[in-house]
Amino acid sequence: MLQAKDLKQGNKINYNGEVVTVIGTTKIKYF
Repeated sequence: MLQAKDLKQGNKINYNGEVVTVIGTTKIKYF
């Protein structure tokens, strides 16, 4: 589970409640 400090590292939360992290050209979705 991501913490609040992780959300400041360039992570974005969309309106579906998913946390999408973009690392380079790789997108990782956490459901």
